[in-house]
Amino acid sequence: MSENEVVRWDYRTPFRYLVDMHVPDWDPRMMAAFEADAHVRLVKRTGAQSLMIYAKSHAGQCFWNTRLGGRHRVMGARDFFGDTVAACRRHGLIPRGYFSVIFDSWAYEQHPDWRQVPATGEASVLKQRYGVVCPNAPGYRDYVAACLQEILAYDIPDIFFDMMFWPWFAPCCCGHCVERFRREQGRELPRVPDWEDDAWRALQRSRQAWMLEFARFIYQTVKARRSDVTVSHNQAPFLLGWEFGVPFELVEACDYAFGDFYGGPTQHALACKLYQALKPESPFEFATFVKRNPQDHVTVKCDDELRIDAAIPMLHGGAMLQIDAVNVDGTLNPAVYERLDAVNRFRAPFAASMGGQLLADVGLYLDRESMHPGGGVKGDLHVEAATGAARVLQEAHIPFGVVTNVTLDRLAHFQAVVLPGVLEMTDAQAAVVRRYVEGGGRIYASGPTALDRFGRGATRYLPEDVFGVRFAGYAGEDATFLTPVGAGDVMAAMAPQDHVLYRGACCRAEALPGTAVLARVTLPFVPPSAGRTIGQTFASIHSNPPALAPEAWPALTVHPFGKGLCVWSAMSFEKEADPAARALLTWVIRRLLSSPCWFEAEAPASVEITLRHDTDRNRLLLGLLHLQKPAGPVAARVQVRLPEGARLAKVVDLAHGALVMHRTTPGMVSVDVAPFDHVVMLALELETA
Repeated sequence: MSENEVVRWDYRTPFRYLVDMHVPDWDPRMMAAFEADAHVRLVKRTGAQSLMIYAKSHAGQCFWNTRLGGRHRVMGARDFFGDTVAACRRHGLIPRGYFSVIFDSWAYEQHPDWRQVPATGEASVLKQRYGVVCPNAPGYRDYVAACLQEILAYDIPDIFFDMMFWPWFAPCCCGHCVERFRREQGRELPRVPDWEDDAWRALQRSRQAWMLEFARFIYQTVKARRSDVTVSHNQAPFLLGWEFGVPFELVEACDYAFGDFYGGPTQHALACKLYQALKPESPFEFATFVKRNPQDHVTVKCDDELRIDAAIPMLHGGAMLQIDAVNVDGTLNPAVYERLDAVNRFRAPFAASMGGQLLADVGLYLDRESMHPGGGVKGDLHVEAATGAARVLQEAHIPFGVVTNVTLDRLAHFQAVVLPGVLEMTDAQAAVVRRYVEGGGRIYASGPTALDRFGRGATRYLPEDVFGVRFAGYAGEDATFLTPVGAGDVMAAMAPQDHVLYRGACCRAEALPGTAVLARVTLPFVPPSAGRTIGQTFASIHSNPPALAPEAWPALTVHPFGKGLCVWSAMSFEKEADPAARALLTWVIRRLLSSPCWFEAEAPASVEITLRHDTDRNRLLLGLLHLQKPAGPVAARVQVRLPEGARLAKVVDLAHGALVMHRTTPGMVSVDVAPFDHVVMLALELETA
């Protein structure tokens, strides 16, 4: 194995593959027809350059020749893992290991002392398929370490650990967790989630710390045995709920970012931007199924969906991992790989476009600690609001990236920052935001963002002086409205509507001196919960129309602070999918931008556009992806701002290698993109002035 492969395999393999093998061994037909060489030859047809190979699945049986027990019985004298590694080497694929932690039904059945225990007891686990074991169980940790000693003897340059998170129930109340929490916190482990309770919040911090510790234990175990092997854990929970208990700091126990997602193009693109923000020094890996979803074993996505899935990470400079699953007997459907071969031909010209730094003018703030239903809100407000804001920025073609609670030092990289329903913010974080705005930064903050709910005095916004409003409580129920003041720009942005509906309660606040009120809160004519059949105390039988006049409370304000500016909203209306809400947020963001963006575009809202700076090759990579299904030809005009001190040498269409006509003005280049169905990638090759 060459030194180049050990260190840099992930920099030269943008197209990757995984075949799920979550098949147990209680029936002798299960995996009986598995043939490693046939699998690898099919995967090779997809254009993949690496294959992730199952060592241990969620079912828990081992697919390698282990001495530790739990060997898949159908293997007999064979070694599925070792045979597949060898087949990859013969056919020119890089073999990688897959190991499922925590979700291990074999270990759950064989070792009752390792089991995670819901607060309601084990009955709920026993009724479903997944057995989950606890990372706090010493015996389980020893078992994982022993497994790794065996697996790392194989010729693999990388190993991926799936399911590095707590399961769907929370918290785990096994004896190991109860004792550890008591020892570390000096109190009993709470059983019921309550985000206003200090004990529960302490437990959530402990759950995150324990999971991070387990990930670091595994990372260090691998490196101690094979320092040349790269390691990653599944970071898909970064955009999921609090139950998973995984902090952004998990990337510290990874050599590259990885996650599998199934939420559609907006979520997929947001995940790519998050991963680049958290681990910019190495290409991230984005994964999704070639089937409709992990629960659908047979329905293959259409060509348009497969191409969109493949193109999204490509536009962001990352690698794509396609996932399929074996049939019960261990075979694969060759027809699926014929379809994937067409996708490979589509993406092959862009193989050299991995890497580069995403150029962005707006930073979308994601805070892992805010992904919960606390603070009097319903659902996961922060994730819903952030995803809604991402959709608006994408459709408006405003260059944006992600900044997080662990990368706040990068705020200054952005002209403006969106703070969408950020429920948790510390004094230190608020101070960073204050300095950013005072120095000339501009922010949009919505709803309960940065509320100090646990201070000794009255609840207040930590950066109250920045926001220009004073918190006074909550108002409304399941519906509140944002109503413009007068017939100005806000009304024009919302036209033809005269209100924006927000599906939830809003914050009630007082505007401080120097703050301009652009819109006010209007409540429903009667509270939504008030209507009854007898007496008919509702305003309209189907809906909850707004009252005839707004309240005195501001709904949208603008406040200068230092050299910067803050737009504040009483409601996180960015989570709403309505056209008026989207148009209003677009207007707000554009008002905050004080300098020309990295690019401006005339293109349909269905086109995602990214711009990356590939400093190694001294070029900009401009990507356009048509997200509409079925695809149809669209054209675009894009004007790109060049990096300071750079001059354009030429524009090349990477798909065809052809030069592209363009127009230049000082510091700018304008390109008319001819009609395309799916994706265009242009290389703007630079020369230093």
